[in-house]
Amino acid sequence: MKSDSTHVIAKIADILEKERQAMIRGDLNILSELTGQKEKLHDALSKSAPLSHSDIVQLKRRAEQNQKMLEAVKQGISSALNRLSSIRDAQKPLTVYGASGQISSLEKADHKSFERRA
Repeated sequence: MKSDSTHVIAKIADILEKERQAMIRGDLNILSELTGQKEKLHDALSKSAPLSHSDIVQLKRRAEQNQKMLEAVKQGISSALNRLSSIRDAQKPLTVYGASGQISSLEKADHKSFERRA
């Protein structure tokens, strides 16, 4: 029974490493597949012998490292989307208020030469 849990722990550690490498490469599509594999191994682990303290610490450390990386990836994607939105908004006509208080749109002559920074 102990060998079963050792085998499952090794597989989980391998998947956590694959997950880390995928995030480093930017291969985010594989993460959902790896999550499915982790869920299956979690079920297998719950049916195996109890884990040692060192095994728990090792898996927890790897999982926490991956969680931090995943949060950084999420923040990076969010920043990129915000930047793309800013660039897209810069292509829209500039809306201003005239002296009479009416809203006016100023069209840009050349979309490539003007970019509004957020």
